[in-house]
Amino acid sequence: ASIQQNLLQGEHNIPLEIVYIQPAVGNDVVGADLGITEKVAEAYTYFRGSSPERIQNIQAASSEFLGLLVAPGETFSMASAMRDISLENGYAEALIIFGDQTIKGVGGGVCQVSTTLCRAAFFGGYPIEERHSHAYRVKYYEQSTAGYDTSMAGLDATVYIPVVDLKFTNDSPYWLLIEAWVYPKNSLLQFKFYSTSDGRTVEWTTTGLQNVTPAPPP
Repeated sequence: ASIQQNLLQGEHNIPLEIVYIQPAVGNDVVGADLGITEKVAEAYTYFRGSSPERIQNIQAASSEFLGLLVAPGETFSMASAMRDISLENGYAEALIIFGDQTIKGVGGGVCQVSTTLCRAAFFGGYPIEERHSHAYRVKYYEQSTAGYDTSMAGLDATVYIPVVDLKFTNDSPYWLLIEAWVYPKNSLLQFKFYSTSDGRTVEWTTTGLQNVTPAPPP
């Protein structure tokens, strides 16, 4: 606006005006200043049997979620927190669900990250604002320490950025710190939320598997 105004006045040398906007959280702030004092939620999933390409994608996507801050009252969008899922950004081609088919596509395995993040928010008691299930069950999301836990069926979250997103709201009065950790040797992905507990607890029940449809022939 300053440049336009000076040009209209016939000026040829116009000083550049710079507006400084300070971030909501500066470098001099420590966790306690934001109400980040303890671990308030965590979730983990296993990806045993994944291809090297799928593991690469899990690591690439998880690296976007190390040290993210969510303000009190803010609705967090997974799509907004991530860069483009592309070969240039470190992703590889792996199996994805497209419609009712399993095909190769860039970023196969990112849904392991969205599913684990969704469970951390869910079991932490944070309202889920947007969540989409896969077209059909994916075995990775039911893997447990000893085998499989079918009670986890239905607790998945797919993303197709930027069209299909995962969103949850930090409805607590404290900031929320998100960390994601990948342990390839253990085929383990873990999300941890740090904040200050406001005393909330989560109770949930499941009917278990119902109306199971056998998989069609390959």
